[in-house]
Amino acid sequence: MGCISPDNTLSFAPTDELFDRVRRSLASFDAAGLIDAGTFFHYVVETLQEAGISYYQEQQAYMEIKDFKGPLPPNFYQLYAAFLCRHSHAHDISRPVLQDLEFWVTQKVEASPDQVGSCTIDYSRAGTQDSIKISTYFEDRTETACFRNMPLLRLSSHVKPIYFADGCRNLRPTCADEITLDNGVVYTNFSGCGIYMQYYGLPADSETGLPLIPKEKNIENAIEYYIRFRIIEELWLNNQAPDLEKRVQYLRDTYGLHLAKAKFYAKLPSFQTMVNHARQMRGRHDIFNRLTDSKATWYVSV
Repeated sequence: MGCISPDNTLSFAPTDELFDRVRRSLASFDAAGLIDAGTFFHYVVETLQEAGISYYQEQQAYMEIKDFKGPLPPNFYQLYAAFLCRHSHAHDISRPVLQDLEFWVTQKVEASPDQVGSCTIDYSRAGTQDSIKISTYFEDRTETACFRNMPLLRLSSHVKPIYFADGCRNLRPTCADEITLDNGVVYTNFSGCGIYMQYYGLPADSETGLPLIPKEKNIENAIEYYIRFRIIEELWLNNQAPDLEKRVQYLRDTYGLHLAKAKFYAKLPSFQTMVNHARQMRGRHDIFNRLTDSKATWYVSV
């Protein structure tokens, strides 16, 4: 935690303390159950976009599709590639979702305490064939599921360009299975399968799963006041609390001041140099740099 590249060129700060400050500043609304902390991450993304700050990293995830939809990763920004993972057996309700995969190999290996309850995804490519291995860790064993020869899904023509990256591999496939991305959800024309996804997203704290942000006071202030503003604005617009007009105006103005300072900081040569260096470095260490090289045989573990 705390860096965007192996050279430690851009320091990060976790957002858990910032989110706690927001909730304490609106304690009466929080106690009344009027604050949805699940929206905080989206507000972080919106603030960074408005400030012109981009430091997204290559990420990967596996998700189950039920009732023709599934949640996008919480730090999702733009799609690079999505593959269909078909199950070869009936659903077993006694297993956790991550275990309901193609086939299983049980290894009698004791997991370390920090691994228990977590999983890892290994992606590999040999020639033109993609495959993934998902390892789920338990106290007394590690269970592994594998998918091979995964077809690329077709991205719906209705998906807004903001949701997919340049060179997205799902723009041209002729696959009949289609996905649509919108507002934190992936919608499909199939169900009962899985999706392996490669995407660009914000770095996340490995312990909390919350996004990491540049360790800079002006950026933190802009994010904090934007979250507070959006919460109060929503309560006001929905008539969930009285006499909020003045608070809405105050928070909007204060957010504007901090946003201006964050934009100024983001344009400083020192900050731009750090971000540009991170972008140059990431292709040497991630899962994207050889995806279009059909002659390469390579393997990356996350």
